[in-house]
Amino acid sequence: MNVVINFKNNERSIMPIEKKLITKNLYSSLVDDIEEFSIVLINKEGLITNWNKGSEKLFGYSNSEIISKHFSGLFDTNEIVKGLPEYILSISKTVGKFHLETWMVTKNGKCIWANVAPKAIFNSQSELIRYQLIIHDITEKVNAEKEIRSLAKFPEENPFPIYRITKAGYIIYSNQAGVPLLTKLNCSETRIAPKEIQNIIQRSLRLKQNLTTEIKFEGKWYLFNIIPFEDYVNMYGSDISYMKNTQIELLESKEKAENSDKLKSEFLAQISHEIRTPINAILSYISLIRDELEEHIDIDIDKFFRSINNGSKRLIRTIDLILNISELQTGTYELNRERLNLTADIIENLMMDFSGQAKEKNLGFYFHNISKSPHLEIDKYSITQVLSNLIDNAIKFTETGSVTINLFDQEDKIIVEIKDTGKGINPNYLSKLFEPFSQEEMGYTRSYEGNGLGLALAKKYCELNSANIEVESEVGKGSAFRVIFNKD
Repeated sequence: MNVVINFKNNERSIMPIEKKLITKNLYSSLVDDIEEFSIVLINKEGLITNWNKGSEKLFGYSNSEIISKHFSGLFDTNEIVKGLPEYILSISKTVGKFHLETWMVTKNGKCIWANVAPKAIFNSQSELIRYQLIIHDITEKVNAEKEIRSLAKFPEENPFPIYRITKAGYIIYSNQAGVPLLTKLNCSETRIAPKEIQNIIQRSLRLKQNLTTEIKFEGKWYLFNIIPFEDYVNMYGSDISYMKNTQIELLESKEKAENSDKLKSEFLAQISHEIRTPINAILSYISLIRDELEEHIDIDIDKFFRSINNGSKRLIRTIDLILNISELQTGTYELNRERLNLTADIIENLMMDFSGQAKEKNLGFYFHNISKSPHLEIDKYSITQVLSNLIDNAIKFTETGSVTINLFDQEDKIIVEIKDTGKGINPNYLSKLFEPFSQEEMGYTRSYEGNGLGLALAKKYCELNSANIEVESEVGKGSAFRVIFNKD
């Protein structure tokens, strides 16, 4: 169909014979394809007669599903109960066109907040012929406005201080919670931030990084997050008093515990020194007496002298262990690393020291060295003490058989193994083996002497030398302790 439009005297006229048909087609072409908003035509009874693409997109109904249905089905049930659809038709006839906002419902049951513009359409004889609804979904807009209003209230409703401070240090905003702190810092009138705050603000702006600072006020601690913008920062405070006070209490408790351990260790060191001095004097005089009476000493008296000597050495060994563990606990032990040959500098000396003890019990005492290069950078004294304690225990807890020291390489490790054929260790006790003052048998009726410090000390010394200590044991068959070093 052709549409003829004549322009004359700046007016448009359409040939009367086609005017009605052209108007209808123009409406369909202009309205039906609109997707940005919904346009709904309704007859006088409220039944839907026209449903554009915007309506289909908004509500989800196709033309075939919605045409000839009553338009009230588009509204929320509560609005229908309140008579809103009837109200819309009634007011439209009276005022022609108006706007309202209400809840509407899509095909899938989703509620949307909509702006509805109803309009009653009349013919030239002022007779009502239909209604038109233009509907916009404003749910997101309304939610955004609510969020903005909520955010606008946030600073004043926040119980913690919030400030906005310029690069020059001027406080251009403070919420109510921040006013007392400004008063305390003597800047409520000048509105100039303290120098230390200005420094961190300028640093935050210069680095363009979020920074934090802590301020104590009237017994409370506040952590401030400083967020930089172009030429100002926002400072958001939060109360960290509980965390801070807990942290302080923990530090104080830690210091008290450390002081208590230090006092205990110092006491043990002092007592050990006081005991060792007279014991050394006793041993010296016993040695002199033995030398003087050597020609007159029989077997029984010799046993007495050996008993005194062994008991004194046992006491001195106990004192040495206490002193050593005390040094480790107080942190006064000085590690002296040097490059040593495990065989020549330590193990061979220990073989000579303990050969007599093994011989007294008729035990085999062997050393097997298959390490290609037993050189390590270690602390001689502490490693000697580790191996000495392990060898002493192996001989002590072995009644028959042998004690063997094996030195060998394993990938990037050098391992010293002290293996015995002794009584073995109960599996239930293995987890406590390296605890100070711990022994498998306790009390005065225990079968073996000792104070339970040797293995605890050995483990500490191993840790100082970046070495590990491990054990395998089977009751009735013996034990194997391994000290594992990393090769240089």
